[in-house]
Amino acid sequence: MFSKSFVFFFKEYYKSIYYVQKNFPKWGKVLPEIKRIRLAQKQLNSRLNDIIPISYAPDQETGWFDYWTFTEYMLRKNGLLDSINDAAVTDPVIVAVTFDGGEISRFFSHVTGGFKLVDRRCKGPRTEGLLFGDNGIDKVQSHVHCFPIKVCFAKDTKQLYKIEFEEFFAFLKAFEMEKEGRMYSKAF
Repeated sequence: MFSKSFVFFFKEYYKSIYYVQKNFPKWGKVLPEIKRIRLAQKQLNSRLNDIIPISYAPDQETGWFDYWTFTEYMLRKNGLLDSINDAAVTDPVIVAVTFDGGEISRFFSHVTGGFKLVDRRCKGPRTEGLLFGDNGIDKVQSHVHCFPIKVCFAKDTKQLYKIEFEEFFAFLKAFEMEKEGRMYSKAF
């Protein structure tokens, strides 16, 4: 998912920080060895891939979750999938599509696309209470209701959205059609 130059930079940076503690007593060392980090990362990725499959582009500069599995998982965890699947529901569930990006360094940037749950019926996965309060408009930190589905390490351009996110937009239309309009996505 990260470019080779970024991974190399991170490894070298971590090594330099790790070696600072080289002369510390054994009980004073806090940073794990790189091989232990890699093992933990491999185990975590394997487990997460069982829940929501993730794919990477051959150049490893773009990574994305399986759209269908991710969307249903996210909606189920937040109490909205039952409303979408219920044919008796006439008020569609509203999901915003959001994009954000930023410069990581002078020549390295990223763009992330995903969902932002904005429907007043949304429930917190931990508390199972209404996420936006009883009135449906309480402010909530965005990390609670924003879910990135695709990350691209590339410059933010219109062409990037056409090339990298075109199938994401097509998926949204297909999902809305299959759910017969009981989910509505809007740009945010």
